Amino acid sequence: HSEVKALLKSSSMRKKVHTLKVERYDSLGGMKLAFPCVSCQQGIRLAGVKRVVFTTEDGYNEWVVN
Repeated sequence: HSEVKALLKSSSMRKKVHTLKVERYDSLGGMKLAFPCVSCQQGIRLAGVKRVVFTTEDGYNEWVVN
């Protein structure tokens, strides 16, 4: 749940997050799916984040938060 931890840290520094980047890698350095879980999605919405960029096995993808 690193997404929520990052949002909490940014709010304690009085920073507004518009884009959040989430990355996950395997032990060999290959990209893995890092789409936020349901709980983190709720936190992202509540924080007002508009865009999440995340890794997939094929590179990067984007979630435009509504």
